[in-house]
Amino acid sequence: MEVRVHNDHKDMDLAVIGALEDWKELIGPASPVYKGGGGHPYNSIPISIPISIPECMLDRLSIVTYATEFAFLQDDSYEGSFEETSFPTAPNMINEGMTAIDDMNEGRAVVDKTGRTNTRGIPSTKNARKIQAWIISKILSIDPVRARMALNAWKSFYESNKITGLAAKEVKISARGSQLPIRTGMLIFACGLDISEHELPLCRDLLRPGWVAFTLVNDVCSFDKEVRDAKKNDNDWTANAIWVISQERGVSVEEAKKLGAEMLNDYAAKYIEIMKEAKASGKCSHDILRFMDGGYWSISGSLAWSIVCPRYNVAKGANFSERQLDWIKNGIPDHLRRGDSMKSAACQLRPACISRG
Repeated sequence: MEVRVHNDHKDMDLAVIGALEDWKELIGPASPVYKGGGGHPYNSIPISIPISIPECMLDRLSIVTYATEFAFLQDDSYEGSFEETSFPTAPNMINEGMTAIDDMNEGRAVVDKTGRTNTRGIPSTKNARKIQAWIISKILSIDPVRARMALNAWKSFYESNKITGLAAKEVKISARGSQLPIRTGMLIFACGLDISEHELPLCRDLLRPGWVAFTLVNDVCSFDKEVRDAKKNDNDWTANAIWVISQERGVSVEEAKKLGAEMLNDYAAKYIEIMKEAKASGKCSHDILRFMDGGYWSISGSLAWSIVCPRYNVAKGANFSERQLDWIKNGIPDHLRRGDSMKSAACQLRPACISRG
C-alpha cells in the first residue's frame, strides 16, 4: 500500500503542542509518560493526522489534529498512564461541549481554575468541557453542515465509552466497533466531502473492511503500551483485539499478535478489492470514491505512523524532534502562535454565533 503525507504537515506541531498546553493549563498535568501524536521519524512524518488523512483540507487540518491530540491525552488518562489514578469516567465530549456553549451564552463561567486538579494533583475532568466547547465551536465555524455530521458520529463514540464499573470491560471492547462512525464523520468533515444522508449506509458498507483494518492497525501496534497501562491500573484485560483473540482462541499473546497481523492483511486486501470494483463499476459518485480513497490512506498512513511513533515505540528509541521537545518543555514561542490552541486564541469563544441546530 502506498502512503501519502499532507504538504502542510511541518506546522502541525503547533496544534499538537497547543493541545498539550491547554490540557496542562485547564485540566492538570499530562501523563508522566506522555507521547501523544508527536514524533519525528525520517523528518517526514511528524504527527498522525497529516499522514492518516493526507487529503484533509487546509482550513481544517489544525483543528482535526488538535482534536486528535486531545483524544490521545484522554486515552492516557482513561487507560491508566497516570502514576496514581485515571479519570473516573470518560466525559461525553459532545454533550459536555454543547452544555458549555449554552453556559457561555447565558453568561455562566465555564472555566474554574481552582478545580483544575484535586489535592493530589491528579487531573480533573471539570475543565475538559471548556476545551470540548472550543473544538466544537471551531469545527462548526469552518463547515457547519459537515461538522454536524461529524458531531453526530463522534457523539455515538463518546457515549459508548462513558460506562464504568462491572460493565466497563464489555463496553470498552464493543466500543471498538464505533470507530466506523467516528472515522466516517471525521473523514467527511476533514476532506469536505459531499455525501448525502441516504448515501451514508452505502459508504459504511463499502468501508467496513477498511475500518476493521484501520482499527487492527491500532490494536496490533498499541497492544504493548495498553498492556503496560492495564497493569498500572490493576486490570487483567485490555480493550484490544489482540487480547480478545488470545482469550477467545486460548493462544499465547505472541500467537495472537501473529493472528491479528494476518487479519489486518486480509481485511486490507479485501478493502483494496472493494475499491477496485467500486471504481470499475462507474456507479459511485466522485465523493464516494474520494471517501474510499480516504479509507485507504487512513490504513496505510496509520500503519506508517504507528510502527515508528514514540507513543508505541519508545522502547525502540523513537522520540520527538528537538523542536517538539523544546516546545513541550518551554512552551510554543509567542511569535508562532496562530490560533491552533485555545491558549493561542486567548481562550476567546463567541458562542452567540453558534447555533445548536
